[in-house]
Amino acid sequence: MSKNNFTENIVLLSTEEVIHNGVILCKYNSVVSAYHSFKGYRKVLLRSVEFGRKLLEVNFMDPFYGIAVFHYQCHSNDHFYIKDVDIPLPGQHVKVIMQTFSRGLIEISSIVIKTVEKKDFVFFQISVNNFLDKILGSLVLNNLGEPLGIVVRYLGNDRLEVMPIKYLQDLFIEFANYEKDYAFRCPFCAEILTKELVMFNKCAFCGEILPMDLYKPKHRTLTREIIKIETVISNLNYKPEMTVLGPNFWEIEKFGMNILFHYDQDSNALVLYSVLIDLKEFRLKETDIKTKIYDFLLRENQKFSYIFFSLNEQKVILTSIYLDLRYVHTDFLTDYVRDFIVKLIDYKNKVLSFFTQ
Repeated sequence: MSKNNFTENIVLLSTEEVIHNGVILCKYNSVVSAYHSFKGYRKVLLRSVEFGRKLLEVNFMDPFYGIAVFHYQCHSNDHFYIKDVDIPLPGQHVKVIMQTFSRGLIEISSIVIKTVEKKDFVFFQISVNNFLDKILGSLVLNNLGEPLGIVVRYLGNDRLEVMPIKYLQDLFIEFANYEKDYAFRCPFCAEILTKELVMFNKCAFCGEILPMDLYKPKHRTLTREIIKIETVISNLNYKPEMTVLGPNFWEIEKFGMNILFHYDQDSNALVLYSVLIDLKEFRLKETDIKTKIYDFLLRENQKFSYIFFSLNEQKVILTSIYLDLRYVHTDFLTDYVRDFIVKLIDYKNKVLSFFTQ
């Protein structure tokens, strides 16, 4: 299977606490990720260029094998087929394909350290030079570009555990009888449970005390500041749960532009920013146009009192000042964001006019 056949199936999954990867399996109308990323969560936000934003409900959790599965009604004809590829041996080189917000798809070279048997499955462990926070749920390939497995667990010392993807079909068959009910596997005896089979916080089969987040959903704790920010997002006619990017980050889209909300806990403040334009997209050969744009932005910056332009490589970014959430009312914040969006659209049109002169 060539790389191009499944890279679009690698997506970002996020909650208000974590951001990790996931893999869409159209055959099973599911997205598979790592249990240790999303334990306790019953919903996650899928985000992808190809599929947009989707709020996914949990299908089942399997802490024994380390995977989390969420329901996704797939409308694509491009199926990610699970193949019976051999488990890589220690010393073999593999690649980790990872989706990120800022850099898109990135490829990380790795090497197999050892294999470990878990019940009837054989997992393998890999080593990465850089310990990446968002690597769980990423796809691992061999040198032929065939999918080998999904990263399911951190083991420390830059070592990761990978579940071979060829075993997923067996797990879907096991959980097939629980499509309408949330089900989970006991991490001790590996029996499949529903909440009715948890008695006094214990597994009905082996009697071991279960982690509470297996059978009870995680409750979100909202501070006054978070409530204020999400109220503003609601006032702008967006559903906050569809805008969450991760811890203290939200994003809305307006007129083809993405506006990010960031809550800075240290300053107890909200800051807004958006990429006005990426000059790389225009492949400018004439430096005079770029110079005119920079001169224009510099002049405009001198007029501003509560927003400003900045440059990140060739991306022109419009950023707000830090707004202390202790002293601003929700109505003021809503009007402020609306004004920010109006200025963003206005200045984008002004910058684009340089290319039509």
